[in-house]
Amino acid sequence: MKTEHSAGGVVYKTQGGKTLWLIAKHSGYHKWAFPKGLIDPGEDAATTALREVREETGIMAKIFAPIQE
Repeated sequence: MKTEHSAGGVVYKTQGGKTLWLIAKHSGYHKWAFPKGLIDPGEDAATTALREVREETGIMAKIFAPIQE
């Protein structure tokens, strides 16, 4: 059995008293989802999460509060 680990981000910003959430349409199965992907060798979960958000949406995010692994 092969085990894979992925990481991603739940990205938001507040604007004008509203909270806006970032979702992306997945190119493979054409559904809306939060950005995520496989952790590359030598990467930690935080680095992967930031990379995946940038690759899938073009947004340069920062980690505000990590979610427990």
